[in-house]
Amino acid sequence: MNDHDRPELEDEPNMPSRRSFLRTAAVGAAVVGLGGTALAAPGPTAGKPKPFSLKEGDDAHTGMLYRAIPACKIRISEISCNPAGDEPLRRMVALGCNYFHKVDGCGTPEFRQSLDWSKLYCDVVIDNTGKQEAIDEFERKRKNTGVDVIDFFKIHSKLTKPEQLKTVTSIFDAFETLRDQGKTRWLATSLHDGGPEMVDACIEDGRFKMIQFPFNPAGANDAWKALVKKAQAAGIAIIAMKSMAGGPSKWAESEAAKAVLQHYFDQGASPAVAMLRWILAQPGVTSIVPDSPNVKIAEENCSAAGAKLTAWEHEGIERFAAAMSGIWCRSCRTCEGSCQAGLPIPDLLRYRMYAKDYGNVAGARKLYADLDESRRAGACTGCGQCEKACPYGLHVRDFLADAHRRLS
Repeated sequence: MNDHDRPELEDEPNMPSRRSFLRTAAVGAAVVGLGGTALAAPGPTAGKPKPFSLKEGDDAHTGMLYRAIPACKIRISEISCNPAGDEPLRRMVALGCNYFHKVDGCGTPEFRQSLDWSKLYCDVVIDNTGKQEAIDEFERKRKNTGVDVIDFFKIHSKLTKPEQLKTVTSIFDAFETLRDQGKTRWLATSLHDGGPEMVDACIEDGRFKMIQFPFNPAGANDAWKALVKKAQAAGIAIIAMKSMAGGPSKWAESEAAKAVLQHYFDQGASPAVAMLRWILAQPGVTSIVPDSPNVKIAEENCSAAGAKLTAWEHEGIERFAAAMSGIWCRSCRTCEGSCQAGLPIPDLLRYRMYAKDYGNVAGARKLYADLDESRRAGACTGCGQCEKACPYGLHVRDFLADAHRRLS
């Protein structure tokens, strides 16, 4: 891929169908049909966006809208591709998706080689912070993709405290070296932890052109929304991940949430599509990278693009978010300072979510096993200080005990 002007959980989780959730929930009702309008395929690859413009538009004539990243002077699709199999990804490209997150995990080498990369954008995530180790990881992943230039060098889940932007300098040196060699173009980061302070620090830093973090109705309070707007003002892309607030398995933990979904989404509308529309309606969000494990869900995800959230859907999603408040960990890390055992509580709850809600037990257990035993959930003393500190009233001790049972 030449310089152009184109507009982990290791495995895709085996999640229960979001369409079947309300049918199987205790208060469920049948959910049928795709939300949004029908989408037509433009041909073998997504259309190349027109000359750069801040105005969003249907560049590929599929119903997929493209949003600008002013700092890069490019436009990417409202729905982006996450690692998945060839068929759902092929369908997403046909429906206009032009951005690949973790491109080295997206489909088979044969699928990646079949794409016209002059019309697409991609990133690889970098887990190493040492300069040479980061360069080696990047080169290994770049070679695996078969793509010459990786658009975004994305630092993955390593920046958790603002001071690291000044102390963890080697990975920034790695990016600059690779950029100067013409192998990558822009710096990005994927943040799992650190809360609003970390996102704000990355915006203020000035080097990042894209910031990716969990953003969904259950966790996006006013502070998060304000940061998304701030990023927009700075020309920085905000990519929303973990958009389903844990998905059907997590939703089922709350009787109140199930009741809300049954009331508002029982006549063919999809709560998943409504959540995606809600996220896209937030000023400053550039794109979403939802899981698309099969063609049906890939089509459902894409149908959220270019469609407006109705007043009824908005009310339903807001009520759903309120109902989820007591079971959704936002990784704010408020609890950690109070933990007598010094446990990385948000990480432990996130690994639990991978196993319980996403169905990726093997991946979650590996992450758990990589922790020192003193930092695993089994070291919890049961003092309860974390629950007193949690601003959202989570039953943290119960979640930690469940995490240890599932992941040990």
